[in-house]
Amino acid sequence: MRVAAYVRELPSSSAFAQSEQVRRWATHEGHHLLATFQDVRGPGGESTHGGLRALIGLTEAGGVDAVVVATLEAFSLDVIIQEVIMEDLRRRDVQVVSVAESD
Repeated sequence: MRVAAYVRELPSSSAFAQSEQVRRWATHEGHHLLATFQDVRGPGGESTHGGLRALIGLTEAGGVDAVVVATLEAFSLDVIIQEVIMEDLRRRDVQVVSVAESD
């Protein structure tokens, strides 16, 4: 399966740690990790969203079968926003996979 990772710097987990979790998961499951998209905090502490926009662009082009996150909180800390993003991806026939057991 062709997968893309999305990571976002969180108070509880760095973008690097999340990308490593997703990479290990993809390797273990035998999936092809095409790309990792990330959003990190800017110099003023604000979160960027360019990575998420680029990921959505790739899904619009039909380039991936699934989006993998270390935790659903990568999409947003707000559960409603998480649901909106996941529903948007599902409408594009893209699976959403979280490697966190708690999700």
